[in-house]
Amino acid sequence: MNKAIDFKKGERVAVISAILTFAIALLKGVVGYISGSIALMADALHSFSDVLGPIAVYIGLKFAQKDPNERFPYGYYRAETLASLVVSFLIFITGIETLRESIERIGNPTTISHPFAAILALLISLAVTYYLYKYKESVGKEIHSQALIGEGQHSLVDFYTSLAALIAIISSYFGFTIIEPIVGAIISIAVIYLGINLMKTDILMLMDFCDEEVAEQIRKTVLDVKGVEGVHQLRARKAGPFMFCEMHIEVDENLSFKEAHKISDDVVDKIKENIKNVDTITIHIDPIKKKKLRIAIPIEDIDEDR
Repeated sequence: MNKAIDFKKGERVAVISAILTFAIALLKGVVGYISGSIALMADALHSFSDVLGPIAVYIGLKFAQKDPNERFPYGYYRAETLASLVVSFLIFITGIETLRESIERIGNPTTISHPFAAILALLISLAVTYYLYKYKESVGKEIHSQALIGEGQHSLVDFYTSLAALIAIISSYFGFTIIEPIVGAIISIAVIYLGINLMKTDILMLMDFCDEEVAEQIRKTVLDVKGVEGVHQLRARKAGPFMFCEMHIEVDENLSFKEAHKISDDVVDKIKENIKNVDTITIHIDPIKKKKLRIAIPIEDIDEDR
């Protein structure tokens, strides 16, 4: 795996996302101010806060590229996970703030002027945010970046938030002003739930949580290697986009050091072949005594008369 290329892809996505998000936020802010749409202004403020997400991801990916040293012998990969946690927290706070505004507006619904300009601005916003969602999620999965995947989910949240604002403005145009805050409250609850789930994932990663499905996949891969008699004390953890694992493998005690080491190399190659984001694998070789069954076979007929 070429880590430099992977990280550069992530950086490029973060920069493009920050620029497009800022442009959309500025468009919605100007149109919201002219039209007097509280929903559009709130959505614009939400988008301005979203610019922080790609910046956090960019910083995290930059740190993750630094080489290991004496103080950080395992590298700076966790910086990417910390960036992901920041993004997740922003999603959660955005949901809380949007819910608060929606509840306040339920008791004070309003109409807007220049609704068609506001609708056009939101249609552009919907197209851009959906593109960013697909783009960030695709590259995030490709380079195994949890922060970028989280940012993709953030863009999806932006999409639904803009959709709610669009519904609210259209409803307001037709005189149904109460719909705007109700829709906003429903989406806000979904946003809060998403933020909590993303934060949970990031915190588990920071605590070296081991995914049981991945661990079982590694175990099966190791046992398929010729010469491996067993595997135990298998541990696997993620640090940023990469995975580190360690294990004890059991081999025949009669094997030479060279033969046992060859099996260990085969295990490493097989794991990296099947699980692309594995960075480092530490293997301890345990020699075991094979169980032997001794069978006696008579080679002469026994004369019972003797």
